[in-house]
Amino acid sequence: MASDDKCVLYICLFCAIVKGAIPSFKVYETEHSLAFLDISPVSEGHTQVIPKYHAKTLLDMPDEYLADIGPAIKKVARATGAEQYNILQNNGKLAFQHVDHVHFHVIPKNTPTDGLVLSVDDNWPSRQANKDDLSATLEKMKGRFAALKRRPMLYQCATAGVLYTSGDIIAQQLIEKRGLRNHDIARSARLGFYGGFLFGPIITKWLQFLQRLEFKTPLRGVLYKTYLDQGLLTPAVVAFFFGSMTLLEGKGISEATERISDNYVPTLIRNWGVFIPAQAINFTYVPPHLRFVFVGVVSLFWNTYLSSVNAVSVEHPHPHPHAVDASLVEVGEKQE
Repeated sequence: MASDDKCVLYICLFCAIVKGAIPSFKVYETEHSLAFLDISPVSEGHTQVIPKYHAKTLLDMPDEYLADIGPAIKKVARATGAEQYNILQNNGKLAFQHVDHVHFHVIPKNTPTDGLVLSVDDNWPSRQANKDDLSATLEKMKGRFAALKRRPMLYQCATAGVLYTSGDIIAQQLIEKRGLRNHDIARSARLGFYGGFLFGPIITKWLQFLQRLEFKTPLRGVLYKTYLDQGLLTPAVVAFFFGSMTLLEGKGISEATERISDNYVPTLIRNWGVFIPAQAINFTYVPPHLRFVFVGVVSLFWNTYLSSVNAVSVEHPHPHPHAVDASLVEVGEKQE
């Protein structure tokens, strides 16, 4: 067994079953799904149906796996021979999920005391809802559906624009101590434009690309995605940032080249110090639909740093590569 397969045993019980590291009573299998008997059944034929993709909750599952697992559940339900049965799927600890890998219970219900036993009074705490309550809930859900349709681009680009603008405001007010009267609005606008119209589309498509990649084990997925993100995308984005900001300031290609040369190496090294551990956490623990938000929170502080470094480059065109932090202090003193 390869070393990465052994790691699966410590990461996910169901991944180990998929890999064959833990034996199971296999009932049914497809390219994307696996069904096996529950070893602590609540009724005869109690079966677990899982995707061969490590997704903690339903929202983390790629659509092709969802499309495959539905017919698999139907086949398993038919194979139990039960005319009545429950399909149970839990998401999160509060919802009684005990294994952090999506799984569907197929539970035959042959007698009142067999299988899943629920008390309507105790286990189904329903309450009377009036039309106004239902209408308000409907509008909220419609809004979320609309947001989901545009989130891959418009929502995330807008978020990136806000984050870059906020980072520059923090840089000017807290680090450089410019004060509201001396705040450079054009500079904040340039950062917001870069985040919303230049960086936003790139990072949105990039995260979608990483999400589509499949790996044999979760650990390998985290390592490769972090490597691709920080080894391929980041070096290009750091140069793209300084070059874009120089051009947005109305300067030429030669000035952009000089600014990239002056700031590229120290900025890239500091980026790796922040984002290699941050992205490792992101790809390991954060659901795919929330990864952009997580990156955004970390980026708010990083954008503050980038804005300050770019501002130093404007006032000091050829800083010593290891004197960036000292220059920031100098800029702050000049503004007071």
